[in-house]
Amino acid sequence: MDWKNDPELRALWEDFVGSLPDRRKKLLAATDPNEMQIIAHNLAGVAETYGFPNLSKTAAELDDFLALELQKIRLGKIPHLISRSSETSLVSSRGSRTRSPRARI
Repeated sequence: MDWKNDPELRALWEDFVGSLPDRRKKLLAATDPNEMQIIAHNLAGVAETYGFPNLSKTAAELDDFLALELQKIRLGKIPHLISRSSETSLVSSRGSRTRSPRARI
């Protein structure tokens, strides 16, 4: 793309470059890993489009890292969920066993 000679493309390029400080602030201020990943993912795609391959690569690496970390977090919850599920079924089965015959009347 001819960012230098096409006035419309040049304006888009300048808007993107102008948005970089705000994107950086949002990324640094984000406390939710999901939000961080969305910002990094979007930046990785758009940076390449506007001719910033190094920025795109760095943002893509951050996106990949966060995706793996989020996957670990989600996978780490599985034993807890299984345990909770087992406890719930155990309570249900105990409850049905402890009912007195009078409860059926």
